[in-house]
Amino acid sequence: MSFYELNGGARGAFGSYDTYAQKQTPYLHWLAVFVLVLTISVGGVTAKTLGTVEQASIVLPAVVSSAPQTTSDVPLVAAAVDRSPELRTALEAWQANQKGSEWAFYVHSLDDDQLKVGVNDDKPFGLASIYKLFLLKPLAQKIPAEAWANTNITERTYQACVTAMLSVSDNPCAEAIASKLGWSAIHRQNRADGYKSTVFNRSDTLVGSAADTGLLLDRLYNSDGYDAKTQEIALEAMGRTKRTEAVRGACQGCTVQNKTGDFNGVRHDAAVVQKDGKNYVVVIFSKGAQWKQLSEAAKIIVPYL
Repeated sequence: MSFYELNGGARGAFGSYDTYAQKQTPYLHWLAVFVLVLTISVGGVTAKTLGTVEQASIVLPAVVSSAPQTTSDVPLVAAAVDRSPELRTALEAWQANQKGSEWAFYVHSLDDDQLKVGVNDDKPFGLASIYKLFLLKPLAQKIPAEAWANTNITERTYQACVTAMLSVSDNPCAEAIASKLGWSAIHRQNRADGYKSTVFNRSDTLVGSAADTGLLLDRLYNSDGYDAKTQEIALEAMGRTKRTEAVRGACQGCTVQNKTGDFNGVRHDAAVVQKDGKNYVVVIFSKGAQWKQLSEAAKIIVPYL
């Protein structure tokens, strides 16, 4: 039996039917088929579309994360600030109030040039015992430092004398070394090394500047013109605490290797300073001042290190 016969007969494709319900049945059937096909078709499109969206939702974060960072996303590294002008101003203002005394300052970072200050640093001063630093290089050139411990200059060895003249400012040892070298020879070496303000022509007229002394300490620390043994012996002796000094007391927690001078109205402190993992040269020269004033000046300098 055919489909149309089951539905009460048909004429043509859509013939007449006996009842209204019979007439509507094929239309409802074809409508149901049409809706089913449409649903399947739309569902396929929707599924395909959703699949595309799902793929986009996976890929999109990767695209976003690979986008260049904006300036606001990049951590900023603080640029080093040159505080030299600020320190120079502070020292100049301080010394202006020190009536009846003369001053010179040399402050230099050994790690870089971010801090470099000179105030009257080329001004000649009597060197006092600072001159003993200028004996090191000429002595090492004449007698290698490796031989100092086994070679006597007086009843003591050269090494014992170098240690004494740099730690407790022993005068007989320094004078013996200078006599051995000759004052003129020391002077020629100093001029060859570029110490333009330092004069060693006669033992009673030893003059120099904070800049020359600072440059010598720069070179000693960096082994520039000094062999490792000379550097080792000198810095070890300079690291010992002195009877009177300024920089060490002003720089709590610092390592200080210094040479002081105190004679005939001049008082100096010349130091290599290690502070917070960084290294500096600090030289304070004075005439007509007291150690208390040198300590005050050192306390102005230390916060800038």
